Amino acid sequence: MTAPTERAPEGSGTRGGTRAPDAGEKTFLGQQFILHLAAMLVLVAVAVWGGTAATVTAATLFIAYASTMTGRAAKSERPEAAQHLRAFLGAMFVALLVGVVAWGIRSSVLAAQPVDVTPRARLTGATLDADGTARLTVKADPGDSGELRVTFAARDGVAGGSPCLALSSLRFQGTDIAAKGPVGLKRTLTTTLDLVDGTGPEVSADIRLDDGDDCRVSLTLEKAEYRR
Repeated sequence: MTAPTERAPEGSGTRGGTRAPDAGEKTFLGQQFILHLAAMLVLVAVAVWGGTAATVTAATLFIAYASTMTGRAAKSERPEAAQHLRAFLGAMFVALLVGVVAWGIRSSVLAAQPVDVTPRARLTGATLDADGTARLTVKADPGDSGELRVTFAARDGVAGGSPCLALSSLRFQGTDIAAKGPVGLKRTLTTTLDLVDGTGPEVSADIRLDDGDDCRVSLTLEKAEYRR
């Protein structure tokens, strides 16, 4: 006589009495994971690449989103709620990981960008002759920057010999910059000055006219920027 088949106890084949999701539920949870991840990646992108206000707004929405989802899962008695919560938490973990990596990349990119300090740079004594010295002063701390890149517009002075631009050069000196050889003059002159370690809270350099005994040259500062 065949023994009667015993009915499997409720919750068997599962861990902790939670029913394992079937194929349809797995598909649904996968879709939910993708939707949650897409929404959170948008917030991460805004937080990382937006301005300060955008970052605060995105962070607030992210926290509100996470609180809402976890709160709904905690109050729900449906067995699917735990599965849905795991999908959400998985998406949140991936989004946060992407955010950390993106923030690191953003910080590296911004650190490599030059810092425009033109508004805080002043050039005094800009008309040079053989006995004159101009003074370039940048009232901004270079921080970790190792170079000061400057651009000048130059023209022959009315009272000086002519032409001078093709015959003369500029010499940059000062305690805040490393020694540098003469830089040939031309109408638009760009040169990079190496900064001395520990320079700050501002940078200054003297500019003298080289090989210009009969010359007079007027300089105009066009641009100044710190570079790493």
